[in-house]
Amino acid sequence: MSIWATWLDFSSDQETKTRLEEQGIVFGVIGGETENPPYVYEASHIIPDKNTERGGDFQVASVPNHVKTGRLDLDETNENLEKHRVDFLRIDTGEKLPDGSINWATIMLDYDQVKELRDTLTTWLDAPIRW
Repeated sequence: MSIWATWLDFSSDQETKTRLEEQGIVFGVIGGETENPPYVYEASHIIPDKNTERGGDFQVASVPNHVKTGRLDLDETNENLEKHRVDFLRIDTGEKLPDGSINWATIMLDYDQVKELRDTLTTWLDAPIRW
């Protein structure tokens, strides 16, 4: 059983469910599932476009407070919620290989890294010119 709750999943839903079922994990997404896998990276000199092949996986997951407390009734009114937070975010990426298999990598970011990632993504999204 996994302690991680998936918030975001860009993947082929069937590929993800099959992979996790093989590990004995029932899969669902809190933030919403999509049949919108990432684009396949071709090379550093190739600019992707809407016709670029899709494949692979990108997931963002966290550990819910109730995993540490054992209580499912937690909400913003409960005292001392902060001490029950697990301040790590799990990022899973899966690169689609030419033979159709997926090469998986998993990393974890701490709270400060997640804030920096958020700020970087906001800067990129809001930039009138992308450098």
